[in-house]
Amino acid sequence: MRGRLFLSLIAAVALLGATSASAGTLTSATWLQGLNTSGVVATVNVPIAAMGSSTGPTFSVTITNPTSVNLASTTVTSGTIPLGIIVSAGAGTAGLTGTPNGVNQSGGIGAPAVIKLGSVGGAALISLTPVAGSAGVNAFTVLNIPVTVSGFAWTAGAVTVTGLTNSPVVGTGTRTFVGSVSTSGGSITKLTLVSPSKITVGGAATSTTASFSQLTLNFASAVVPEPGTLLLLGAGLAGLGLLGRRHS
Repeated sequence: MRGRLFLSLIAAVALLGATSASAGTLTSATWLQGLNTSGVVATVNVPIAAMGSSTGPTFSVTITNPTSVNLASTTVTSGTIPLGIIVSAGAGTAGLTGTPNGVNQSGGIGAPAVIKLGSVGGAALISLTPVAGSAGVNAFTVLNIPVTVSGFAWTAGAVTVTGLTNSPVVGTGTRTFVGSVSTSGGSITKLTLVSPSKITVGGAATSTTASFSQLTLNFASAVVPEPGTLLLLGAGLAGLGLLGRRHS
């Protein structure tokens, strides 16, 4: 009798322990680009292609913008594009892996917020395109005008950009960009990553503004048993089978 109870306990524990690790395939990806200081000046949708998957709390995604494109005014989803700023999307491919708050990036796509300080015959005298998701500072000088771009890595957390100054087209102060993550059964189902860039242009009238990239990834959940789970399930079935033999 005790043997049967013991085997029953083993079988029950094994079957209950046969949980599975959730995995999901990327079903859609949306890139929203904004020009920001104390508030949203303008946002545009950027056409990208993406593929990837999530497994438990980790994900792996490749996003591609196959060609540099000018985003027409019809793509502006809110606000207006300020004077002196043109919006275009830089070509490139970026591989994103890791966890929502620990994203690793290989390669990159130009964040489509190109500052245009002036033009001669329609050509920009100074223009720059921050790379979305790249942390670090890039400082250079164009026509004796210092330009500094401070980038931030992708994160589903919060990033605060300070020191934004008053300019003819934008406000002042501090701006916080916030991402998010949704899960089901321990697996990522929706992930919104943010990556702002702080851009300071010196010269006669120093201006510090910010742009932000927001990448939203949706994953379809699926159930894939782990190798350890399969072993537990096998043990549980074997235990139940042995019980059946003894009972007969």
